[in-house]
Amino acid sequence: MPIQGVWMEVEAHQFEPTTGKLGWEIVIKPMFGMTTDDEVVVESEKKLEEILEVYEARLKESKYLGGECFTLADLHHLPNIQCLFGTPLKRHFEARPHVKAWCEDIMARPAWVKVIQKLSVYGNVFSTATQRVFACLHEKNLDYDFVNVDLSIEEHKQPPHLARNPFGLVPAFEDGDLKLFESRAITLHVSYAYQANGTPLMAEDKKMPIQSVWMEVEAHQFEPTTGKLVWEVVFKPMLGMTTDDEEVVESEKKLEEVLEVYEARLKESKYLGGECFTLADLHHLPNIQCLFGTPVKKHFEARPHVKAWCEDIMARPAWVKVIQKLSV
Repeated sequence: MPIQGVWMEVEAHQFEPTTGKLGWEIVIKPMFGMTTDDEVVVESEKKLEEILEVYEARLKESKYLGGECFTLADLHHLPNIQCLFGTPLKRHFEARPHVKAWCEDIMARPAWVKVIQKLSVYGNVFSTATQRVFACLHEKNLDYDFVNVDLSIEEHKQPPHLARNPFGLVPAFEDGDLKLFESRAITLHVSYAYQANGTPLMAEDKKMPIQSVWMEVEAHQFEPTTGKLVWEVVFKPMLGMTTDDEEVVESEKKLEEVLEVYEARLKESKYLGGECFTLADLHHLPNIQCLFGTPVKKHFEARPHVKAWCEDIMARPAWVKVIQKLSV
């Protein structure tokens, strides 16, 4: 505790006054249209370099300032470091390898990621594509804002939403300044950008090609077929429309062919990409859930490995949270 106490004092009386001035001059002032005081910046940068030399020496001796464990001595630095890493002053931290490694380590902590993240999903809870994004975010234990897009009044075709998704579809997604649409592109981004959070959804490098194959299979074989069935046997009845029985028969026949391939694959591994749950499995969840409430369920249950896989992935806590949204 005495060592931690020393570095908490260093942060309060050396690091904070200097980085606080820099944050004010080069981040906050420009935001409010105020003029940066270049002399203060130059003087404070010089002081920052002196301070970081002391930090570099300390961090050669231990992983964190207080020792080998993350403590308040490290945590108290996070806001100003985060602020300055978005400016040219980042170079002073990166020029010192131990300081750089320490900064990257503490800024990647899940608790801090939750502080700085601003994730927004624009969609509809009954949209299977929106549900796909929800599932990924819950697997990653990420908090997000949900903005409902009312499809019944064609809100998705209005200019505000078209600015987010030019095709007038849901979902759309924002991660800070990054704006995305297309559910599978969104889940890929989340899986890569937040690798340290929650469930790893990308396979190891050597197994990634197999996962990629099954992500393509889902998008180009499973989705077109099950998507038609979901529309005909779930959504059309909900909307008072007449189901096209010929379309159902044709799509069920195609589904059986697709599921035979899945059964063969799932005899070899627990999940489509291997022995671990990945995006290759997650992407299937919305349509499987829809069809399990219809007679089409029989095609999945007729194949023991497909049945076991469906039951496994639908029971995942992250997916259960998505389903709970439908009853709110």
